[in-house]
Amino acid sequence: METMIKTGIEIKTPMSVPANRPGNFQNIYKILYDYQREDLQQIERFNGRAVLALPMGSGKTLEALAYMAKHPNLRPAIIIPPASVKLQWEKEINKWMPDEAVKVIEGKYMYLDGNDNNIIIINYDILAQYWELLEDLNPKLVIADEAHRLRGSGSQRTQCTKKLARTVPHILFMTGTPIYHRPIDIFPMLKMLGLSLSYYEFGLRFCGENDKENKFKGASNLDELHNLLANNFMIRRSEEEVKKDLPPKNNIIVPIHIDNVKEYQMAENDFINYLHQYENIDARKISGKAETLMKLNKLRKLAVEGKLKMVTDWLNDFRETEEKLVLFSYHHSTTDALYEKFKDISIQHDGRLSANKKEKVKIEFIENKNIYFFLGQLHASGEGVDGLQKVAHNCGFIEMDWGPKSHDQCMDRLQRKGIKEGVEKINIFWFIALGTIEEKMAEIMDKKRKVIDAAVDGTITPQESMVTELINYYRKRGKR
Repeated sequence: METMIKTGIEIKTPMSVPANRPGNFQNIYKILYDYQREDLQQIERFNGRAVLALPMGSGKTLEALAYMAKHPNLRPAIIIPPASVKLQWEKEINKWMPDEAVKVIEGKYMYLDGNDNNIIIINYDILAQYWELLEDLNPKLVIADEAHRLRGSGSQRTQCTKKLARTVPHILFMTGTPIYHRPIDIFPMLKMLGLSLSYYEFGLRFCGENDKENKFKGASNLDELHNLLANNFMIRRSEEEVKKDLPPKNNIIVPIHIDNVKEYQMAENDFINYLHQYENIDARKISGKAETLMKLNKLRKLAVEGKLKMVTDWLNDFRETEEKLVLFSYHHSTTDALYEKFKDISIQHDGRLSANKKEKVKIEFIENKNIYFFLGQLHASGEGVDGLQKVAHNCGFIEMDWGPKSHDQCMDRLQRKGIKEGVEKINIFWFIALGTIEEKMAEIMDKKRKVIDAAVDGTITPQESMVTELINYYRKRGKR
C-alpha cells in the first residue's frame, strides 16, 4: 500500500482535548459531538490532507471550520463550494470566526489581497477566471465543498482546482458521496492528495476492464480500494454512527397507474426496435449514444406525464394533513406543472434561480405557515439547502435520477441535525409509475447503491451502469 502514496508527508500526533486555544476554536470545539472530535484528530493524522466523506447532515462544515480555527496560521484559506452555498459559508464563518476577514468572489473581476482577506470563498463555476490570482496569494489551505463535483478528471473545474491545489500544503475535500457512480470518480481527489498511481494504473487496478476510451466504468478489487482510502485519505462514518439520535427514514412506495398507456407502449416498442439494430453489440458500447439517451429520457418523461394527474390528487389529499412536504423532480417541466396546480401553497426551488432567490424562497417555505409544498429539483435542491428539517419531516420523489446518491442528498435535507422536536420518522414517498421504466430504475438503483458502498464502506457487489442495465433489460423484453 505504501507504494501508492507519495512519501515525505509529515504525520502529526493526535490532537488532545484543547485547553488554551484561541476563542474561535474553543467556541466550536465545545459544541462538537464525540465523533466530530475524533474526525478532527484524524484530519491531524492525515496532516490536513483528507476527504471528509461523511453522510449529509453530519456536520462536515463545522469540522472544517474547527480545523481552520485551530490553525489560524493557515491563511489565506480558500473555500470552493457550489454557487448556491457561498452565502451559507460566509454566514457560518462570520458566526464562528467573527474576527476573520472574509471575501466572497463574484463573477466579475475583483481585487484580491491575501493580507486583507484571510478567507476567500469562490464557487467552482468561476474558478477558471481566478485560479492564477489565487495561486499568487500563496494559500495555505483549500477546502472544496461538495467535492464529488470534481469527479470528471478532464472537466474545467477539476483542472482549475488541481492547478490551484498543487502548491497548497493542506487540502480538505468535503462530500457525502466520494464515489458518485463508480470508483474512478474519486481518482481526481486522491491524486491531489498525493496518490502516486496514474489514472491508467488506478483504473486497471480498481475499475475493472479497460475500454478503448479509458473511461473505466467498472469496479474491481474494492476491498483493497476501501483499505487504501481508509488508511491514507478518507474519514468515513456510517449514517448509523452520526444519526443514531435522529428519526429513521421510512420509505413508502406510492404505486401509480399511468393514464397514457398507449403512448407509453408505443415509445417503449420504438426503443426495443431501436435496440435490434445493435443486437450483437455490447450494451456498454451504445449506452453513451445520444439517441439511446434521448429515447430513454422520452420513456421517463412519458412515465411522469402519465402519473401527474394521480400525483396531483395525492397531493390534494396530503394537503389536508396540514403538514409540509418537500418534493423533488428531475425535469423542470414537472416542477412547473406542479407549481401551476399549487402556486398558492408552494414555492419552486431549482437551478434557474440565483443563489439569493433560492435562499429567499427557502426561507419563505420555512417561515410561511401557508406554504405547504417545496417543489425542488434533484440536483439544484439536493446540495447546500439547510433549514427544511426545522419544519418538514415528509419528502417525496416525483421522478428518479440516474444514480442513487442524488436521492440520498435530497433525503438528507430532512434527516439532519436541527430537526424539529417530536418527529419519530422521516417519511420518504416514492411515486412509481407501474409498468414503466421507473419500476426497473428503482430496482437498478438498489444495486448501484451497493457498489458505491462497496469501496467506501467495505462491502463488495458487482455493478453495471444504469443505462447499460436498462438496455440489457429491454433487449430481453424484445425477445419474449
